[in-house]
Amino acid sequence: MTRGSHKQTHVKRYKKAPWRTAATDRMMRNSAQKRTSRTSALSGLILAAAGLFVMLALAGCGGNGGGGPSGESGLIGIYSGAGAWPDFAGAVDAALDTLGRDTEFFTEADAQSGLSSYALIVFPGGDPLAMVGALGFTGRENVRLAVGNGAGYIGLGGGAYLAADTLVYDGSGSTNVKPFALFEGSAFGPITSIAPAGSYAQTLVDVLDTRFDPELTGSFQSLYRGGPEWLIEAGSYTSIARYTQTGNTAGVTFEHGLGRVALLSFHPEIEEGDDRDETTFGDDLDDPDSEWFLLRAVAEWCLREAY
Repeated sequence: MTRGSHKQTHVKRYKKAPWRTAATDRMMRNSAQKRTSRTSALSGLILAAAGLFVMLALAGCGGNGGGGPSGESGLIGIYSGAGAWPDFAGAVDAALDTLGRDTEFFTEADAQSGLSSYALIVFPGGDPLAMVGALGFTGRENVRLAVGNGAGYIGLGGGAYLAADTLVYDGSGSTNVKPFALFEGSAFGPITSIAPAGSYAQTLVDVLDTRFDPELTGSFQSLYRGGPEWLIEAGSYTSIARYTQTGNTAGVTFEHGLGRVALLSFHPEIEEGDDRDETTFGDDLDDPDSEWFLLRAVAEWCLREAY
């Protein structure tokens, strides 16, 4: 029996109000703590570099000096601005932080200022039309340029719509607003046969690419909430997962410029019934297993730590 194959798909209506404030407060607190930690670390690094420079000068080591490489900090930016679901952004942060990654949240205003400091950009679950609208032309263009220049991109659920050059979400499209255009084609959803708009479901996912399944799990249960399917009209891509129930593609990977892109229509960051994801969302569902191995694998691939 495949992992989780005994479980039935369970659909649950959700409400935004009870969890939004607490999740937002947690994200702001975590982000402030991480920024403070990084500032302290940077101050120490500057002092150390100054000391090294003096030592080299005293030793008579002239030459061309030079600084460290840019864009290789490994810092992961998680979008938490307008349109993002706070519990889902927070769960991504909890998962990546537990997996030993250096993360911080950024908003639409941060995106409009530039994203060159991030080695990997993550757009979590949310309303894709609200996210793409809030970012504005400059924010969207900065995402596209960052990925083209070598940053990785992970889109989860609602964030997986934004990589297309057109999107349709719950019958409404982005006709006047172009998303990130990381691939030529469209994203559309939700997949109503799994869960209609305004609801979520636990459903079985098959992994198609063993590079992203180091434990050879084969199939697993994961939370679905409003994610898309894709029509990629040009360029090569790899389907890495599909929904057992419908046969729809559940995950794809491809490259854009110098960057790597992974899109998952479902939510491996949510730990149903386990508080280590720092959210109670989905705790009404029964899934004792974790899908964080998949999030780890796609992050490693996007960061070119694995091939």
